[in-house]
Amino acid sequence: MSQLKAVLSELEAQEMSIRKITEDEDVGVRIIIPHHSNHGQFLFVKNREEETIGKRAGWGIPGGGVRSEETPLKGVMRELEEEVGFEKADYQFSKNVFGYRKRSLFNTDKWYYTLIFSISLELSAELRKFTPDPVGDIIDRRWFNPSKDFERNFEGLFVKKSGDVVYQDHVITLKKWSDRLHSEI
Repeated sequence: MSQLKAVLSELEAQEMSIRKITEDEDVGVRIIIPHHSNHGQFLFVKNREEETIGKRAGWGIPGGGVRSEETPLKGVMRELEEEVGFEKADYQFSKNVFGYRKRSLFNTDKWYYTLIFSISLELSAELRKFTPDPVGDIIDRRWFNPSKDFERNFEGLFVKKSGDVVYQDHVITLKKWSDRLHSEI
């Protein structure tokens, strides 16, 4: 079955972001965090390798799965605290939420939804209070300018000089968000 992504309308994404997710729904969230003064830079987190599920260690935008009986908005707030170390006083949400749906990878009769949120940081929140969790997913975080700091080769997308993997679909999501933002101006 095709994995083509269907874009959610802004209204659909807004409505989904504030309602509780049921057990039979599969919803993920991603959070785009632009640097407040160094334009072109965004916050990326480095995920730990998980051999049991075949996941390579790599850099991507923060986010994760939404738990049953949690709203995606609450899921974003939880992920920001778990993965980045930010508390609610550290950021403000943008009014725009967008997303897409695709057929689930493991159960093609089911939809998988991803909602994309963006936030602006308070100046005092500049990457403080972060200690990697020795048993958690995230092992590092860093500001990157994707057009300057990443390079592509036959094997994929990588951070220049270090050769660390960058999750290409996260950079594509960031590009779509940026294009959408600029089309509204």
